[in-house]
Amino acid sequence: MRIVTSALFFFFALAAIAQDHGDYDFTPNQSRADQLFERKYFGRALDVYKAVIKRKKNASDPYLQLKIAACYQNMGQVEEALAWYQKASFDEATSDQYFDYAEVLAANGKYEEAGRWYRDYLAFGSDPIAEKRLASIENLDQLFRDSTFFDVVNLSFNSEQKDFSPFFDGEKIVFVSSRKRPIIDEFKHRYHLDESLFLNLYQSADPLVDPEVSYFFKKQLSTAFHEGPGVIFDEGLQMYFTRNNVKSGHALQTDEEGYTRLKLFHAQRKSASSTWNKPQELPFNSADFSSGHPAILENGNTVIFVSDRPGGFGEADLYITTKSGENWSEPRNLGPAVNTAAKEMFPFVTASGDKLFFASEGHGGLGGLDIFESDIIGNEVSAPRNLGHPVNSSRDDFGLIYEDSTGIGYFASNRPGGRGDDDIYYFIYSKPREVLLRGIVVDADTQEPIPNATVNLSGDRQTQTSSGPVGEFEFKVTWDQQYDLLATKAGYSRDSTSADTYGSVAVVDGIVLELKKELILISGVVYDVETTEPLDSSKIIVTNIMTGKKFGFVTRSDGFYQFIGEPDVQYGFKTKKYKYFTEVGAVSTMGIRSGTIERDFELEPIVIGKPIRLGNIYFDLAKWDITSRAATELDKFVATLQDNPAIIVELGSHTDCRGSDPYNLNLSQQRASSSADYIVTQGIGRNRIEAKGYGETVLTNECDDGVACTEEQHEVNRRSEFKVLGFLPDEETEEELSLLWLDPNQLSSQLLSESDAQPVKLVNAEVQKGSHVVVGLVTDEATGAPIASAKVFLKLAKTNLVFETLTDGQGNYRFEEIPNGQYELIGARDGYGEAGMRATLNNAKEEWSFNLEMAKSPNGTQ
Repeated sequence: MRIVTSALFFFFALAAIAQDHGDYDFTPNQSRADQLFERKYFGRALDVYKAVIKRKKNASDPYLQLKIAACYQNMGQVEEALAWYQKASFDEATSDQYFDYAEVLAANGKYEEAGRWYRDYLAFGSDPIAEKRLASIENLDQLFRDSTFFDVVNLSFNSEQKDFSPFFDGEKIVFVSSRKRPIIDEFKHRYHLDESLFLNLYQSADPLVDPEVSYFFKKQLSTAFHEGPGVIFDEGLQMYFTRNNVKSGHALQTDEEGYTRLKLFHAQRKSASSTWNKPQELPFNSADFSSGHPAILENGNTVIFVSDRPGGFGEADLYITTKSGENWSEPRNLGPAVNTAAKEMFPFVTASGDKLFFASEGHGGLGGLDIFESDIIGNEVSAPRNLGHPVNSSRDDFGLIYEDSTGIGYFASNRPGGRGDDDIYYFIYSKPREVLLRGIVVDADTQEPIPNATVNLSGDRQTQTSSGPVGEFEFKVTWDQQYDLLATKAGYSRDSTSADTYGSVAVVDGIVLELKKELILISGVVYDVETTEPLDSSKIIVTNIMTGKKFGFVTRSDGFYQFIGEPDVQYGFKTKKYKYFTEVGAVSTMGIRSGTIERDFELEPIVIGKPIRLGNIYFDLAKWDITSRAATELDKFVATLQDNPAIIVELGSHTDCRGSDPYNLNLSQQRASSSADYIVTQGIGRNRIEAKGYGETVLTNECDDGVACTEEQHEVNRRSEFKVLGFLPDEETEEELSLLWLDPNQLSSQLLSESDAQPVKLVNAEVQKGSHVVVGLVTDEATGAPIASAKVFLKLAKTNLVFETLTDGQGNYRFEEIPNGQYELIGARDGYGEAGMRATLNNAKEEWSFNLEMAKSPNGTQ
């Protein structure tokens, strides 16, 4: 059985048996001492063990030394426990005794030595609690980082006995104490764990300055046993509190094992000055397990409490239950994020209802019980955070209450320097509520500031901002957190860093994010494959294969194109020109940060009537049905027709010379026709394809009738070919009409960073106004807020002329010297879907304006 560090713990979970302090025979008997120890009578067991060791005149008996150390440890007297552990040999000690010694070392502030004993203990096997204890010791700096924000004061009303678990009663403080009760000073019943008096509730009207306290419960509500932690609510008219399971004022109710458990009670009064009525049990109590230490939400309709009921994670867990009418819900365990295999106790919920404080010995810390804080989010509770020093110490720290509006609170501790066993301490917490993170974005090479860079912040919140005119940025964040920052800007590398607000007062500055200018210039020339002459007005459609985003260029008179590419992207190219076969290709910038990539394209001119052989289109013997193998090859031809939408073709089918001429002619015609029919089903217009069977009339070699040829020679004649018969008019395809066509003279990545952008939504605008100046405002569609640093493009229809600008800090944009024509106006910004409209402009007036509303992209910001 693992031993714990304070008799206080056993107040919650174990028996409360009243015995007369003077009715026990202390005859030295080791067996009797062991029985007392197992029954948790540690004070009496200690006396007997000492008598045994004195009678044996063997002060070095390791078994007795370790038992005496354990008695002191369980009575909370860790200095005495340490002295006895240090005397004892551990040659035959159990693994639990290794753990107990490590606990006592930690309770005495000997962390380095405690760490060694935790490691020795863990050599016996894994233990999550010991692992957390060890992790805390190895990261002590984190537990001391906010010490300067606390002022802690021992209160003058503390006694030499136990004083703990304060709770608010208006401006007054009610607390639990084992001091002598004023109405029964000579009462002889004692708590069996350490022979102390049973606990009762007391009140202090002015806890900071007045040492006088009053007995809180009137005599008719008091029992001879434990009255413990509670909570007062409803403007002081209602209370939940903890009490032993009693038959009457002087008799305990025990379970089958002889233990008396704790129960929760509800009491009411008519006014803050009147007496309490008779307490009523809460319905989820049981004589077989304990329930106690209440905390409330929603003015008492929801209670968080402590219980050792079956089905929990450890020795004592936190549970939650809600009252509806007169009924309470089945208590729900708060789960493994909060509860451990050890004890979680003394919960308290702030008046705002969003913070839960509790004490735990299972989450690691500075030693003994430590106080933790969790966020309450809806019906869930977050993983706890250790409050650190000085609220927590190497001893037991527990029972914290706190006014989040003032930063004032109280807690209990048995740390050295107090007035008694457990004392109540006042504290004020003055950590800053808000911290500013400040930094600058600069060019990594020149150290010049970079304005309009996007800076993303992530941590306990996700947000972004843009750097200002001199590269500056600022975020308002919370104290005691760590944050990650990422700066991006088109044409630059990314840079990231982290910053924390541990120990800061109000400002964390000096953050520098360095962006390196990245220019991956992708360029090339489109040539005629036969003449090697450059081809002007060739169309190049570029697809970002990673995102599916497309844009286009029309080559200059020298066949040249260029654009700025992004790092780590695969680009697909489709190059096309009227009366030339379309060429496809790809360019990869994976692993490339800057430099030039050249990619030329050679286009083949289309010659009317020139046969072009297709891949083998396989048919079954003497048949013309389209098999799966034939469909595979025909699909490739369909792709050729799709890439070259202006050509009209003849699909010809040829046979070898074997078989009769009429038979071969008919077979080839049937095969050509079925192939053409299949191609039409794939979306190619019937007017673009003509089927013709040639039989054996156009042989490509000498293998005619009567000539002996090999199978390979015959196969050359069994073929499918196509030839271009003519051209449809050169019209823009749907794909081309949907694209943004860019000027190849401009070095711009043009929206390529919008990896999550939605398709452009263009709305026809009936504008019969003309001007040479275009202005407008770009706003968030949902909030109406202006969008700064958005890109705005003005594209003249059916040309490669594109104007580009950025919105200012108020979302305004402006174009000047715009010629007449039909335009597409497009706005784009990281984290938004693109938005736009079409407008026809004339010379009606000198200035006109359009506003654009942009919707948040579903994937969030980049």
